[in-house]
Amino acid sequence: MNTHTQNSKKPAVIRAIGSILFTLVVWVWMLTRSAGTFHDQGGMAITFLYFPATFIVWLYCGLTAVVCLLRSPEAEGIPVWRLRLMVVGLIALGLLLSFGTLCIA
Repeated sequence: MNTHTQNSKKPAVIRAIGSILFTLVVWVWMLTRSAGTFHDQGGMAITFLYFPATFIVWLYCGLTAVVCLLRSPEAEGIPVWRLRLMVVGLIALGLLLSFGTLCIA
């Protein structure tokens, strides 16, 4: 197995996981606020600040993960379709979590 080829695919997975981790950090921050924080105008902060931030990070990480995955060389003996499926699944999970930001508080 070629180590260079194996290492060149890691950035795609790391970038896909990056958007999930960022969204979870935003969720933890929102859930640790006091009970009345997102009451009335606090919902506007979620809609106009926190959700767009998670969505923009998801968009950046998702696009760069796809580019890294497509530009990485093919390797013999490594099931590339499985890696691609995993990255697409992680990107989809990141999108769902990003939209979940609107419902979290």
